[in-house]
Amino acid sequence: MVAFVMLGVFLFVLAAAFHVGRRLGLAQGRRQAAAEVPLELRAKFQLEQRCPICDDEQRYPILSSRKRG
Repeated sequence: MVAFVMLGVFLFVLAAAFHVGRRLGLAQGRRQAAAEVPLELRAKFQLEQRCPICDDEQRYPILSSRKRG
């Protein structure tokens, strides 16, 4: 009888720890994504040399980092 109670308590504690860890991990992932995604998008648009606002897929050679001449 005591073994079943201890097993139940152990499973409950294990499930509670899993739940708390999952919630903390999701929150941390959201914070990290909010910090990294804008930088990645900016780098992508600069490499593709296109406007991220109007997204008209025109090339803007003046935005190019290469110097011509």
